Amino acid sequence: MLEVRDIHFSYSEPLLKGVSFDVHQGELLAIVGPNGAGKSTLLKIILGMLRPASGNVTLEGESIAKMSRRKLARFIGYVPQATDVRFPLTAMEYVLQGRFAQGRILGFESDGDVEEVRRAMELTDSTDFACRLVSELSGGERQRVMLARALASRPRLLALDEPVANLDIAHQLKMFDLARRLTSTGEMGAIVVTHELNLAAEFATRVLMLKAGEVRAIGRPSEVMDEKTINDVFDADVLIDKNPVTGAPRITLLATAQEDCSLSRS
Repeated sequence: MLEVRDIHFSYSEPLLKGVSFDVHQGELLAIVGPNGAGKSTLLKIILGMLRPASGNVTLEGESIAKMSRRKLARFIGYVPQATDVRFPLTAMEYVLQGRFAQGRILGFESDGDVEEVRRAMELTDSTDFACRLVSELSGGERQRVMLARALASRPRLLALDEPVANLDIAHQLKMFDLARRLTSTGEMGAIVVTHELNLAAEFATRVLMLKAGEVRAIGRPSEVMDEKTINDVFDADVLIDKNPVTGAPRITLLATAQEDCSLSRS
């Protein structure tokens, strides 16, 4: 479905250095790494929002550089870290905007468009505030509405940038579980940029680890989420065992002993 080949990108300094990977239908790929590793920049290149210095991204064999914005929007449903809604839109009106990729204009939507919006809002547990203004929603509620908007066009690929940053524990689990269920049918693939290593280990089919713009590891969570690799990528001491219920890797951060900085008295 998606092929990323030898991507290089720089701002003032090189940020991505020869990144390559694939995403297949039915797969949820989690991209993890420390701040500044290039995760969000990589996602924006895949979305066509940034152009790489070299390398190429193709969707089903077609370079995204040759695709129109509307065609790209029909293929990829994008959920950014945050969004600024400047107009007084209700949550349902905002989700209806996700139908724009199908050529719809707000106010001229069909019964089918409304049905797709209701389906997307039910999936994301956001129907209870469909009539509230987006500007009045909490951060977590807004995040669920943003996901519903991305799902409204029935994309082939879902791209999520830190989708659980503003969510409580219950909705973090629901968000990742929904992404996994949507991909498990084999009709959709998903990319999730996240700092939540345990959620990535639990729900992702594969994990890509970035550090300093380079791919340090890619594979199933059980293959790549080991103490040595995570210590190398994140410069953090961790303990890895298995979730006693699911058997997925479970990451525990080990606190570093702190020196006593109190002033001694003579």
